[in-house]
Amino acid sequence: MTPLIDVVFNLMIYFLLTMNFSTAPTLKLDLPEATSAKEAGVKNVLRVELPKDGRILVNGKEHTLSTLQKALADEAPKVEKGQAALFVDQGVYFGLAIKVMDALRLSGFSDIAVVAQHPQASRK
Repeated sequence: MTPLIDVVFNLMIYFLLTMNFSTAPTLKLDLPEATSAKEAGVKNVLRVELPKDGRILVNGKEHTLSTLQKALADEAPKVEKGQAALFVDQGVYFGLAIKVMDALRLSGFSDIAVVAQHPQASRK
C-alpha cells in the first residue's frame, strides 16, 4: 500500500509544479455594492456616459473611439485630481466599457468610479 501512496503523492507534486499559475491582466477598479451606492462627494469630475445605443458621451458631447483620446486629453486639465465617473447602461457591450476605461487611464485619469444606482432609487 505504501508504494501506491508514494506514486500518487509524486504525481500530485508533478501536476502542481507543472500547472500554469498565470493571472489575466485587469484594470484596478473600486466597485461598490449596488445596495451601498451613495452620492459622490466630489463635484468636479469628468462624466463619461455609455448609453445602450453605443454612443460615447464626454461631459454631454458625443465622441467616437477614434476621437475619444483627444477629447479626454483636452478635458483632463479641467478636472481635479484626475477623477472620472463612468455611467454604463446595463445593455452596453462590455468590451466598449473596457476600451473607454483604458482610454481614461491613458489620458491621465487615475481615479475612475463606475457609477451604480441604488435599488431603491430605481423604483421611484
